[in-house]
Amino acid sequence: MTTSPKSDEYLELSRRYIQQAEAELQRGDPVQAGEKAWGAASTALKSIAEQRGWFHNHHDLTIDAMGELATEFGRQDLIDLFDNARLMHQNFYEDLMPEEEVTRRLARVKRLLQELEILGHEPPSPFVPRSNRQRRRRERLTGETMGSAPPGENPAQGS
Repeated sequence: MTTSPKSDEYLELSRRYIQQAEAELQRGDPVQAGEKAWGAASTALKSIAEQRGWFHNHHDLTIDAMGELATEFGRQDLIDLFDNARLMHQNFYEDLMPEEEVTRRLARVKRLLQELEILGHEPPSPFVPRSNRQRRRRERLTGETMGSAPPGENPAQGS
């Protein structure tokens, strides 16, 4: 899959952020390390979103993009890894994680980055919404109206 210059910029920024996260942890600043780890995860995801033409200009859309990738590749483990990075971001505001936990979570963010880099080279699968939730998520990411719910689904349930 080809990448765009902006996608490449996001990927390079992600790599720089994870290096900065490791450096901050070495300096004894787990709060800043966690925030850089979050930055690495979210910009790696923006790289893929950019390739696919998805909107990614705010936090909710990065969450949508991760859900879309997890669904597309049948990889719900990616959501757990991404949620781990989101907790690192939350810790920036709360400073409740001990350094050992930040160290452990940083390793999981690095694993997520490896997975995202691999998936970033995979062509997107054709999108077939299986629920109203998936349809609405894709609409938010693309700005395109996808139509009605799949056959047999109750639109009022919003699954």
